[in-house]
Amino acid sequence: MQKVTLPNSINYIDTYAFSNNELTQITIPNSVKVLSGFDNNKLTNIDIPDSVTRIETDAFSYNNQLTQITIPKSVTYIGFSAFSFTSLTQITIPNSVTEINSEAFFNTKLTKVTIPDSITSIGSSVFAGSSLTQITIPDSVIYIAERAFADTELTEVKLPPNCKYKSNAFPENCTVNGGIKIN
Repeated sequence: MQKVTLPNSINYIDTYAFSNNELTQITIPNSVKVLSGFDNNKLTNIDIPDSVTRIETDAFSYNNQLTQITIPKSVTYIGFSAFSFTSLTQITIPNSVTEINSEAFFNTKLTKVTIPDSITSIGSSVFAGSSLTQITIPDSVIYIAERAFADTELTEVKLPPNCKYKSNAFPENCTVNGGIKIN
């Protein structure tokens, strides 16, 4: 199976629904609110409709050829490993997103990310293993979990003064300006 066009009657795509296929193209209808189930395919780009509010666990992980995606302003949640092991090089996370779960962008080709003001904490290994060289973290972020940016190309980061971060949140050679280091 290489192409899927889903009917307008679908509003939820469950985890692993279309996993482990050879999908190169999907058409997601405007009726879908919760999105998952396309991991380990051959997708290169995805158009997520404005109806989607949640991108769930492993939604598009292991789509090694996936280089481009637009997250609509309707999305409030990005689940565990949603885009891990993809070739995404850039992403815009809209201000509507209030939660990014662990490993959401683990081992991607992302080089630059701006965290929106709507985020207050960054989970474990969210961007670990990516190609990040630049990150913008807003004053709204008060906590950064273990390994959030580990094994990236970051060499310097500026944190808000009240932001607590785990001692292993950043690469060893990264200079962290601001924030409060915790074990």
